[in-house]
Amino acid sequence: MAATVNFILGRAGSGKTAACFAALAENERKGIRSLLIVPDRATFETERALSSYLGGGMLFTSVVSFTRLARRVLDDAGNRTAYLSKQGRLMLLRRVLDESKNDLRLFKRVGQRAGFAAECDEIILKCKRFSITPEELASAEGLPDQLAEKLSDFALVYERLLERMAGRYIDGEDLVNAMIGLLPSSTRVCGAEVFIDAPDMLNEQSLRIIGALLGTAAKVTLTFRIYPDGNSADERLFRPDMASFLRVSELAKAAGCPVNTVRLSGNRRHENAPLAWLERNLFAYPYEKFPTDAKNIELHSSYDRRREADEAAERILRAVRSGLRFRDIAVAVSDLSGYAPIIRRSFASEGIPFFMDAKRRVSSHPIAELITSALRCVQKGFRSEDFIRVLKTELTGLPRESAEKLENHILKFGLEGKRLSSPEPSVKNHDDISNFEELESARLAVAEPICALGERLSAEGSGKRSADSRVRCVYEYLSDLRVAEKLKADCDRLREEPSTLIYALENQHIYDTIIELLDQITVILGDEPIGLERFTAVVEEGLAAYEVGVIPTTLDQVLVGDISGIHLPSCRLLLVLGANEGQIPRMRSDNSIIDDRELSLMKKAGLSAWESSESMNAAENLNIYSVISKATDELYFSYCHRIGAESSVPSLLIGRIGELFPHAERTGDDHAAANGATDEAAFRDLAAGMRKLIDTGTETPGLPELYAHFAADPAHSAAMEALDSMFFPEISPAPLGQDAALRLYGRFASGSPTRLEIFNRCPYRYLLDYGLRLRERELRQERSLDYGTLIHNALDLLMGGLIEEKADFAALTPEMIEERLDSFLPSLFAEHNGGILLDSGKLRAGMRRIREELIAIAVALVGQIADGSFRPYASELSFGKPGDTVPALELHGKSGAVFRITGIVDRVDTLREPEGGGYYRIIDYKTGSVTFDYSELAAGLRLQLPLYAAAVRAALSAAEKYRAAGLYYLHAADLSSLSGDEEKDAHKLRMEMRLNGPTLSDEAVITATDGTNFSTSVVVNGIKFSENDGCYSGKSLVSAEEMEHAIEFAKQVGSHTLDLIMRGNAEVSPCKYGSSSACQYCAYASICRFDTTAGNKYRRIRSVTADQFFDRKE
Repeated sequence: MAATVNFILGRAGSGKTAACFAALAENERKGIRSLLIVPDRATFETERALSSYLGGGMLFTSVVSFTRLARRVLDDAGNRTAYLSKQGRLMLLRRVLDESKNDLRLFKRVGQRAGFAAECDEIILKCKRFSITPEELASAEGLPDQLAEKLSDFALVYERLLERMAGRYIDGEDLVNAMIGLLPSSTRVCGAEVFIDAPDMLNEQSLRIIGALLGTAAKVTLTFRIYPDGNSADERLFRPDMASFLRVSELAKAAGCPVNTVRLSGNRRHENAPLAWLERNLFAYPYEKFPTDAKNIELHSSYDRRREADEAAERILRAVRSGLRFRDIAVAVSDLSGYAPIIRRSFASEGIPFFMDAKRRVSSHPIAELITSALRCVQKGFRSEDFIRVLKTELTGLPRESAEKLENHILKFGLEGKRLSSPEPSVKNHDDISNFEELESARLAVAEPICALGERLSAEGSGKRSADSRVRCVYEYLSDLRVAEKLKADCDRLREEPSTLIYALENQHIYDTIIELLDQITVILGDEPIGLERFTAVVEEGLAAYEVGVIPTTLDQVLVGDISGIHLPSCRLLLVLGANEGQIPRMRSDNSIIDDRELSLMKKAGLSAWESSESMNAAENLNIYSVISKATDELYFSYCHRIGAESSVPSLLIGRIGELFPHAERTGDDHAAANGATDEAAFRDLAAGMRKLIDTGTETPGLPELYAHFAADPAHSAAMEALDSMFFPEISPAPLGQDAALRLYGRFASGSPTRLEIFNRCPYRYLLDYGLRLRERELRQERSLDYGTLIHNALDLLMGGLIEEKADFAALTPEMIEERLDSFLPSLFAEHNGGILLDSGKLRAGMRRIREELIAIAVALVGQIADGSFRPYASELSFGKPGDTVPALELHGKSGAVFRITGIVDRVDTLREPEGGGYYRIIDYKTGSVTFDYSELAAGLRLQLPLYAAAVRAALSAAEKYRAAGLYYLHAADLSSLSGDEEKDAHKLRMEMRLNGPTLSDEAVITATDGTNFSTSVVVNGIKFSENDGCYSGKSLVSAEEMEHAIEFAKQVGSHTLDLIMRGNAEVSPCKYGSSSACQYCAYASICRFDTTAGNKYRRIRSVTADQFFDRKE
């Protein structure tokens, strides 16, 4: 017998659900079995609402979704087929794709890409829901070649998936399809009254279910959001529901069902005129403006999302103070993923209880990260990044501090592979590594369980283990680490506080879900062999597909959810956040794997294709309408001017509401500086107004008065000081004072001239480097600085050997130099930077390039020395340190402090005079281009060469009188610009490697420096010989008095710098000279907060020429 069909038609708030509840209550009283079918996400809330309506429990009524009903019907029929979750289906689909990769046409390449299985699954699900078979996909005619190939590939995968599942598994869609054939014999449905209050979920599959219900149930009642008279100004809004209504009407007519239609024209929910007006006119055209004030509709603007959430929290508190309960309030946001962390912080700080209707990805949970990272460690041979991910889960038993120390140790020494997994020491020369035994113990505590996992996984031979045995290995690894016990302890701790109870439930749910995934792998793959790489990929893809949610833990709390997915009961106050353009309504892009044009072609070919993006956008408007219509008393819409770093504008929705209600209350940044109901809220308004003023130059009305109010209030003096320091920062700390400086640096300090140069570049950096002793995390990497160290070490070994042998530089040929270099370069490369050059093929190939560069540089360097009479006296001359033959150079401050200059001089050359004594020159190798600049010397930025000269002179002149002949930088030139012409390249290299710095203006010194018959020297930059005048000239020439002045000046600047340091100067005062600044390579930018856009200025270095420096008279 055909069922009686009841249609309940009406706009939002007209009482459709209430009519269903009333009928269900009558059935309960009469003892008539009833089913109320709602969407999956709404079953809990609907059951609670219906139970409240009935005033107690339900004996004859069940609240179900189509999927839950299908499970019950199949259970009643004795179905024993294993249920396949979405994640299990994805794993099976991935397997099908792997097996079919050679049979695919269009998707042969992308079929193996991560994520393609999920896209393919989405298409197959739509096919199931719209009753499209693989044969229909494959045989569709009249389609373009590319679309035909797409459908052919999908049909192949779809068919093979069905073959895999046949008789073994059943998924959610198959459950529903299988239910249709069982409904006529189901005692749950036969003779029962069915109510379907979910018009937005009707598709081809659900329509077939309804068709079956029409021949089984006693009554079928359906609700539709349709204007009852069928003619309204917003008729377009209701077209999705109208289409469903017409389809069901056709089914009822075909089944011969008696039909009753109830048209609800009133608005039971909205008793106040403005909200009723909004419900009727929001999407209407033409529309009518509301004639009077509408104080229960508020349009609010905020500077950014953080401020928007804070102001929403304030609005909720005001509502609660006025008599509302938290459960009477709901928040619908445009982008839950973006708003969730902000709302959590803001609501928690204000003590607002809330339930976030959101799902969390299982793959982001520490247990999931532990499993996948441990598997990758085994599969990929203990890569450091995988090992560190295991560490960071905090499930290994290591305390957090020990884990962080171990992470730093791994990164510093580049531990990989066996150096991470082996019980042997991870670093060979570890005597100088503090706490090495502690680090090794921590490393092994993490590595040993992973090694045990690896041994279990490979016990039967690589690639031969079955899937279920690999799953057992994972279980044993979790057992080794006692993960379940640790999780239980964490959940017990979280349950102690009501505010964290939901996190305890979420953690437990995630753990159960991970166990379910492992069980699904066992069910699907069973005893079939699977390689470790494939197994790891299956686990990762399965975890990525899982999401978990929890049910509310208390009744009196604010419901927060995404406006596109929230199931919202009626609420007295609804806050809609994020009403920005492109956010509400959220327009769906036409970028699916099968786009709208192709869907249209499929329909023409006779396939019942699914919704296009255009129809989904229409449904989005209807959904927004439904959500907004849930408010019974007040509506609050807010938008922000910035989303992240981008500016944003309000949605057209805000514009429409503003047009409908010209007198609606407008609040926020655009309208008033302070709307706070409390001092704390008003102070936030002040901070937001100041932020806007600084960023945009726009002053919010009332901001000066608000600032004056808080500035005059002693209770807020500390807060105002903090606010002023935040927006008008004095980023430099006050001088530390002599006592603090003495405790930080000590009365006797030592270091290279670079330490003094750093202070003169920026005193604050000096404080961080040498006072607080901050250090960047050491990483195993090859930087440009490391390349420079390698060049220095190679040239030192070459020069040191030549000096020791007292070699004749003029007799050295390029072949002899190359032979010498090759005698030590292999061992130097192997030891350099912990052997990093041997880590990869790319770095090993780089060694060949470095060798060629070193040979060219060394040949040019030896030729440079051979062209003159100066000869190397020492290479890498260390002074001032214990065991050094050359003592430190002492600088004395006025406070009694002493700074002992120590260092290593790259090379010292000397020229002995027949009568004793002679000349010396200081040479510093640079892999970057550096010139001797008197401006930098005058500012104390380049003190190294003259201070080195002072230290070396003290040592050389102890026995004989030696005078400084030159202070030079030597640029170890870059060979990348060479042309390949050997002769031209050799000359170009010599010119680029010329000594750069002051040279003593003495003919004997000049000829000893460059003994060639030159017009322009190829040894020293800036020296020329004029045959007409018969004399030498050049900008780099200085007299003996000027050379002495430069050295003494550097000592005076060093002593003055020491005085400033010991006074405790630590201001953030970076200098800038030309295009180079002290901030350019500074690691502390995030600490000092120096920002030129905030008004901070560099300390400009005055340009000083040699004539000005030496006060030369014309």
